[in-house]
Amino acid sequence: MISAILTTLLPLISQVLEKYIGSKEKAKEAEKEILINLLRNKHKLDELRTQIIIAETKSESWLTRSWRPITMLVFVSLVVADWFGFTPPNLPLDLKLRLYDLIETGILGYIAARSGEKAMKSLAQAMTNRQKPKISDETDL
Repeated sequence: MISAILTTLLPLISQVLEKYIGSKEKAKEAEKEILINLLRNKHKLDELRTQIIIAETKSESWLTRSWRPITMLVFVSLVVADWFGFTPPNLPLDLKLRLYDLIETGILGYIAARSGEKAMKSLAQAMTNRQKPKISDETDL
């Protein structure tokens, strides 16, 4: 999402900077600095999102741990209801498509998270089971 915003805003920012700074070189430097700061903040936001999800999964409350899967189940049930014709006839197609996109994003995110979790467990186990190579005093020359 941030990349789409950046690709839209950067040419506009560049034009404004050139107009007010006057020098194309200084405008390019300022544009580069803006881009670096935006990307740096994007990384911080991603870290915060990760911390929130980790805190939710470690929570004592079942609702806090389960609200994401429950939401996905509701979305899937809406799609199933649509397949069987239990939706209003005047429901716009773009709303249905957005719902499908949400489900696709949720399922792909879940699959990626579970795959990453399993890969990390396997990697951690391999790292703990790894033996250091033995170095002998004798050399074969």
